[in-house]
Parts: sequence; C-alpha cells; structure tokens
Amino acid sequence: MAGRCGGCDLARRSVLRTAQSLPFKHKVTELDQRRSHPAGVDGFHLDGDGSLLLSLMLDATLPGIGAVDDADIVRFTPTSLGTTTAGSFAMVLDGSDVGLDAIGSENIDGSGRTPDGRLLVSVAGSFSAGGVSGSGEDIFRFTAATLGETTAGSWSLYFDGSDIALDTSANEDTDGFWVDPATGTLYLGSEDFFSAGVGFGGDRNDLYVCAPGSLGEETTCTLGLFWDAGAHGLSGGNVRGFTLAPAGVAGAHALDPTADDGSTLHLPLVAAP
Repeated sequence: MAGRCGGCDLARRSVLRTAQSLPFKHKVTELDQRRSHPAGVDGFHLDGDGSLLLSLMLDATLPGIGAVDDADIVRFTPTSLGTTTAGSFAMVLDGSDVGLDAIGSENIDGSGRTPDGRLLVSVAGSFSAGGVSGSGEDIFRFTAATLGETTAGSWSLYFDGSDIALDTSANEDTDGFWVDPATGTLYLGSEDFFSAGVGFGGDRNDLYVCAPGSLGEETTCTLGLFWDAGAHGLSGGNVRGFTLAPAGVAGAHALDPTADDGSTLHLPLVAAP
C-alpha cells in the first residue's frame, strides 16, 4: 500500500481528487506493467484541455510511444477516467533530445506550465542542460522550438530555490508545483521537511505558496502555507504533483482555500514507508 486517505487506499500509480474519487488509474493504462517494479508517476499536471502531463519514476514502455525515459514528459489523453481509465499516450518532451540524460539526477519529478504556456520541470537531483544548471529545489523553464519525438528548444532557470534557503538539505527537493496562470503565484511541495526563510517551514504533507517578487536568477517570494494534507486524512504521505482547478472549469486558476465553492485539488499521493 502506498498511502491512505480516509476510506481509500492509494498506490504510486493513482491520481487523487480531494473528493476521494480516483480519476486516473495507471493499472488500466499499462503503467503497472512490471508488478514488482511499477513505472509509477512522479510528475503530474492537469492541462487546460483535460489531458494529463505525466513523468515516470522509472523507464518504461508505453503503448503508442514505445520506450519512455524518466526524463521525458508524456501526455495522456483520456477517453474515460476513474477505475476504468482508458486513453492514449503521446510524447511531449523527449528529455534526451535537450540534454536531460544524467541517470537518476535528471529524473523529472515535477511538471507544469508558466502563465504563457511554456513547460516547467523540476528534477530529482542536479540539472545541467543547454548551459543551464541547478539542483532539485529549482524549477526550470523550457522554451520549445519543437515538441514530441524530436524535441528542440532552450532551458532557463525559472525558480531558484536556493534564493529562499531551500538548499540546506537534500530533503528540500521541490517535487511538486503548480503555477497560477492568472497571477504567476507558485504553489509548491517538498520531498520532506523544509525550511524556507526565517521562521517558515513544513513537511512532505504540506503545500505552500510563493507569491513572487521576482523569478529566475534572483528569486524572491512572499511565503505562506496553503494546504496541510495531514489535516485531511492523507497522513504519512508525500504530496507531489498537483493541479488546482474549480470543479467543471477547464482553465485552472488559483483558489481561496477557505472557500466552499466546489473547488478540486488534483494530486497523486506517494507515501512514506
């Protein structure tokens, strides 16, 4: 078992809504092909058209694509969701085409989009591609010339976690994020206990907010806690990869966490032992 949420059991392969339905079940889509070593999802983004951008924990072979590396991003376009998930895969970002070929450390563990629609990624360790370098606490922007099986484009640093002190421990790896397309506010999750700035911190259950004063090489933020998964029955788990969206609205935007407006927080849960 990978985790619990009140009355439901969760695996690394599942994407959860806070309403406790299971909109995406990997077992049906062949991500559970190796039962002893499932490929698993460690990066997730719900696009505005309802498709899912996914990155995998391990290399795998997916129908319609073939070999997929842990430094790639694929799109899953669903025809049905829930316990009978079905749909098709397509390559979005072939990481090896654009310098993401370091074993392990450049495993993409978070994905998203800038407000103008460009791809964002975080990686499990050190990053070095296209003249840009960084670490697991950072977020990198990809400006595409082409996407898909033949990917080309350029990298730049989008969020420098070390500027807000997310570099004092390997546990402070950014392993989930979402950017509000209306305001540019970042919503972030961390691999484990983190401390950002003076007197602010949390753990792997928490999502926190960076309202940026500036981004890139000189990142500055106003920080605040957004959501505590442990207070909502998701105890013992690492929240990684999430998207905020009001129910029934295709274009995701920031939510008031205190509002009772049918809002949905989409996330996979990867639990601690």
